[in-house]
Amino acid sequence: MKNLTVLLLTCLCLPNLLFSQEINDSENLQDCVDRLYGTNDLLVNGRTYVPVNTKASGHPFFAREEFTKGTIYVRSKAFVNVDIRYDVEKDQLVLRQNLNNGIPVQVVVTPALVDSFMINNHHFVNNTHVSSNNYGNGFMKELYASEIGFYQKTIKLFYPTYSKIHPNGRYGEEEVSYYLVRSGQMYEVRNKQDFLKYFSEHKKEIKLFLKQKSIRFRKATDNQFFNLLKYCNEIIR
Repeated sequence: MKNLTVLLLTCLCLPNLLFSQEINDSENLQDCVDRLYGTNDLLVNGRTYVPVNTKASGHPFFAREEFTKGTIYVRSKAFVNVDIRYDVEKDQLVLRQNLNNGIPVQVVVTPALVDSFMINNHHFVNNTHVSSNNYGNGFMKELYASEIGFYQKTIKLFYPTYSKIHPNGRYGEEEVSYYLVRSGQMYEVRNKQDFLKYFSEHKKEIKLFLKQKSIRFRKATDNQFFNLLKYCNEIIR
C-alpha cells in the first residue's frame, strides 16, 4: 500500500517526469523517481497546496473541511483509501500524505491526470471527460451518465467583508449550477424551463413525471435528478 501511495503522488504531481518516457511497471517508476528526485524533493517540486483565508468564517471545501478517505481514479487505476478534500473555491483536489520522515504534506492533484474521484459518496469527473465543449480543467459532480448526462458544478466564494461577527471575512454557502450533455455537447441548465427545452418533443411527459414525483428543479436531490434523467433517457430512445 505504501508503494502504491507513493506511485500515486508521483503520477499526480509531476506529469512531465512521468510521461516523457515509458515506464513498464511501478517498481521501475519508483526507482526512477527516487534516483532523480528523492521522495522529499519530488513533493517539494510538486504543487504544494497553500490554504488561504484560514481564519475566515467557514471554509472553501466541498461538504466538509476535514480530510476524508476517498478514491482517485488515474487512467483506469483506482487508488483507494487516500486522504483527500476538494477545494471548490479554487477547483482543486487536495491529497494529504506523509513524507518518509513523517512530515505531512498537502499536494494539489494535477487535474489532467485524474479521470475522476469519489469523496463522501459523491462521484466527481474530470471536465474534459464530460463533453467536447467542456469548461476547462477542473471537476464536476456526476448526477447521471448514459446516452445523456447531467452534472453539477459547485463553487464557494470568499467575501472580504469584515465585521464583529466575521472579523476575518467569510465563505458563503455552496452555489451550484447544472449542465446537461446530449450528443456530446454541454448545455447549462438554469431552471426547469431550460431543462424542458432540450426535450421539447417529450415536454408533456416530463412535466407529468415532475409533478407525479414532486420534483422541484432547484430543490431536487441527487437521487431525484438521477431518476428524472433516467426517465428522460428512456423516453428519448
